Amino acid sequence: VALLNIAQNDKSQLSFINTKLTASSYGMVFDGVSGVYTFKNAILDMQGSKKGLTIKAVIDGSFSFDNSTITGKPKTSLITLASNSVPVLFNDMSLDQKGTGETLSIAAGDTTKFSVTGSLSITAKGGGGILFNNVGGTYDFSGANINMVGVTNGLNILNTSNGIFKFDTTTIKGNYSKAVIAMNKSPMAINFNSGSVTQSGNGAILFVNKDTNSEITFTNTVMTATSGTGLSFDSVSGRYNFSGVTVNMNGSESAVTINNSTSLASISFDNTKISGRTDNALINLSANAVAINISGGTITQSGTGGAIKVGPSSIQQLIFAGGKTTTINAPNGYGVLFNGAGGIYDFTGASLRGSTKGSFIDFTASNTMTINKGSFTQNGSGPLLSASNDSGAAIIFTGTALMATSGQGLYFDDTHGSYDFSDSGNNISLTNTTSGLSITDSSGVFNFANFKIDKVKGNYVYTNNNTAKINFLGGLKTQN
Repeated sequence: VALLNIAQNDKSQLSFINTKLTASSYGMVFDGVSGVYTFKNAILDMQGSKKGLTIKAVIDGSFSFDNSTITGKPKTSLITLASNSVPVLFNDMSLDQKGTGETLSIAAGDTTKFSVTGSLSITAKGGGGILFNNVGGTYDFSGANINMVGVTNGLNILNTSNGIFKFDTTTIKGNYSKAVIAMNKSPMAINFNSGSVTQSGNGAILFVNKDTNSEITFTNTVMTATSGTGLSFDSVSGRYNFSGVTVNMNGSESAVTINNSTSLASISFDNTKISGRTDNALINLSANAVAINISGGTITQSGTGGAIKVGPSSIQQLIFAGGKTTTINAPNGYGVLFNGAGGIYDFTGASLRGSTKGSFIDFTASNTMTINKGSFTQNGSGPLLSASNDSGAAIIFTGTALMATSGQGLYFDDTHGSYDFSDSGNNISLTNTTSGLSITDSSGVFNFANFKIDKVKGNYVYTNNNTAKINFLGGLKTQN
């Protein structure tokens, strides 16, 4: 028997103020009601109950929970909202799930106008945080301060097509074993503006899987992970926009991972700051046809990993928007690594500059690709460009400027394809580097135009054990 069982046709105005309700069997049920129900400074204790608080099939009325605590150890969700279309408000709430189910489950075609204001504290013993499954309501967390401890996923959005999620100046933090925000098969809209998301567990900040036609926008938001991963996209085909966002990674994993995604998807980073101390690349792209746009911003790698790793894939699309400078710094790692990658990479009008210990641009076992326009400047100790272990790919540069003012020049080792820098719009300039052009153990074809080497400390051109064809079209300009 439920402690509260308020059933169909109830139109009462029911208030629980400064009250403690204790359930030992089946919790509290509101089914098909249309009244106004208020809980203020209340404690709903369902420690011995098999079920928690259930609100279902409500199409009229409202529910308000203010400065209250809901706790229990049910076999199901602590709180369940299903097939409702009424306003439900949480303000300054504390939820304590001692069972293994979800803390708050919103499901079964729910179109609730659900909002959270003030603070929302969720504590779980291995269960989930807030689950949205097949819902179509409006879920507003604007201005809320949400803290979750001991949960798997924080906000878990499944099979949802028409829901609208708003996070305006929202703070979400906690320890999540899976993800702070997880989306799976949910073509819907999320807007996150001027807030912060902090992951102190081993999971991701944002995980999007098998998603179609979503529109997710993060603006002026700080996203931080002290361990675990950052933003993860797998098999997606929606639109994902990050503008003015800061992503801080302090663990060993990547800040942004994009895998197996289709050409229908678009992921953009506009004036985004991505930084971390990781063993892997901060941005890791693999097996995608998705268009990835980077416009301005900074990528700072303090660990031994790199800034960007592309591949393996033959159809990547990586676009750096024109007119903006993207700064890449990796004093202990590499810049942009194309590893088994192929495709078209458009840098038209863009400028990539920075300081790396490894190669600023690295082609390893790469497939056929084209690098369009843009400029690359190495100010660190590593090579400006290196290539190795290819099996005959054709790599073409058009209208591209390659410049180094320190570090090393161009290195090609065990390369057997063609590297074409012959476009008249290309420009290669090495100044004050420790070496110039080095080609070893290679059988490929190399065409260079507008190549200038100035004040190099070591060999200007070094070749060894090659059957390669090396052509300087228009000559090689050198100066001591």
